[in-house]
Amino acid sequence: MGNRFLRLTIFISIVLTLFSFWDHRLVGYLKDFVVFIHEIGHAVAALLTGGSVHTIELHGNESGETIAIPSSGTSSFIFVVSAGYLGSCLMGGFY
Repeated sequence: MGNRFLRLTIFISIVLTLFSFWDHRLVGYLKDFVVFIHEIGHAVAALLTGGSVHTIELHGNESGETIAIPSSGTSSFIFVVSAGYLGSCLMGGFY
C-alpha cells in the first residue's frame, strides 16, 4: 500500500509541476520532443508496411507533418495514420 501511495504522490506532483510551467521554455522543448516522436511513429509505420517517407517537418507551433507514402491497402493506411499516437504512447511507456 505504501509503494502505491508513493507512486501516486510522485505522479500527481509531476502533473502539477508540468501544468504550472506549461508555457515555460523547458516544457516547450519537451512538447517539441513529443511532436518529434509522434511524427517518427508515422514514418516508422510507413516503412514497416513497405511504404516510403518523403519528408518529416517540425513547425515552431508545436505541430509537425510527415509525408509518407504507405503501401497500397486500407489497412496499411490506417496503421500509418494511427501510428503517431501509438508511437508516442509506447515511448512514454518506456520512460
